[in-house]
Parts: sequence; C-alpha cells; structure tokens
Amino acid sequence: MVKLLLAGGLLPALFVGLAWLLNWSIFPGGPNPTVADIWSMLSSLMGYWGVLFSGYAAYKVKEISQKYFARTRFPQIKENLDAITKEMAKAGDKPASALRSERFIASISVSLGEVDRVPVTCH
Repeated sequence: MVKLLLAGGLLPALFVGLAWLLNWSIFPGGPNPTVADIWSMLSSLMGYWGVLFSGYAAYKVKEISQKYFARTRFPQIKENLDAITKEMAKAGDKPASALRSERFIASISVSLGEVDRVPVTCH
C-alpha cells in the first residue's frame, strides 16, 4: 500500500515537471506564468497529495479498528467455546439421539459463526 501511495504521489509530480520542462501548453499563463499561476499549480498538486494521504489514513484507521475489534471479541468467543466444551464433556456417554435436545448443540454453530464474522487482517 505504501508503494502504491508513493507511485500515486510521484507520477503527477513527474508529469508536471516534464510538462514544465517541455513547455507544454497545459499550464495557466502559457510560457510565462505569473506567481498566481504557479501557486495555483502547486496548490492543485498539494490538494491531490492531500486526497491521497487522507485515503491512506482512512485505510489505516479501518485496519486498526478491525484489529481492535478482533482483540476484544475473541476472548469472549473463546469463553463461549470453552463452556460448550465443558457441556460436551458432561454429556459424555449419552447416545447421539439424546444429545439432540441438549442446548450446547445449537450454540456450537452460533459460536463458530461469530468467529467467521470477526474481520481479521493478516500481516
């Protein structure tokens, strides 16, 4: 992501520099721009960079919030799975037909679904 940000930030600067050196007629003021024209071009470039960095900051905030959410959610899910495991151990020698009415059977799929719904970013 950092390489993409650098590339996105450097390409317009290189394009503007090349256009300036080759005297392309894309700039306001023509071949002899005024100070106001130069400030206008610089502020446009800086505004573009601001949009790039704001997008990168939003991406990182999302990543951090997902990481925090996972850290707060996983201990509770682990406790639920431990409770299910204890219930299964208590049920021990019961036949499968008797286990259908047990409460922990339904809570297994609920707890595993909670694990699937927690967003995790891998690095």
